[in-house]
Amino acid sequence: GDGDGDGDGDGGGEALQGPTVAFSVLRQDGAGYVGFAEVERLAAVRGLQLRTGCFCNPGACHEALGLTPEDVLAQLQSGHVCWDDTDLVGGRPTGAVRASFGMLSSEADVHALLEFVQAEFGPVRVPGPLRPGPSDAVAAPPAPSKGPFIKSLVLYPVKSCGGFHVTCWPLGPCGLLYDRAFAVVDTANRALR
Repeated sequence: GDGDGDGDGDGGGEALQGPTVAFSVLRQDGAGYVGFAEVERLAAVRGLQLRTGCFCNPGACHEALGLTPEDVLAQLQSGHVCWDDTDLVGGRPTGAVRASFGMLSSEADVHALLEFVQAEFGPVRVPGPLRPGPSDAVAAPPAPSKGPFIKSLVLYPVKSCGGFHVTCWPLGPCGLLYDRAFAVVDTANRALR
């Protein structure tokens, strides 16, 4: 697919995606990056759920982090693999932190994330003007006349495997029931990615 979740391969779904923010944290004393695993653990203590790593898309992650093929090879040679907690190799990040906001998120959730980052790591600063990404180049379709709606619902019962479109689906305690509830594992009981 084209990554927009609508299964049509046209790439046009980016304008319809929910708000996500991917970021890295720099140490306030200028001594480099804070590892994503450290950020995730501190957030969990405060009851915040963040996703960390390369988000099942290492190629895009490496590009966003400015990693060269040599950097990636050095990370692999150091023992880093996609699903581990090795968040820094040679002082460079191996992934990022991502906050996702959805239908049930509130402005208070955004403030909780900002307050957490400021309390743990210092003032939030953007290191320059925000650059428009590829999704900003896509023209948004006309707004539906009845407010927000769900265009497509895709269930992925087995993590990192193909999903299937459903017209309705029950909710479980963490989202869609059985969504990414199962994984293919290797002989060491590690989830394959």
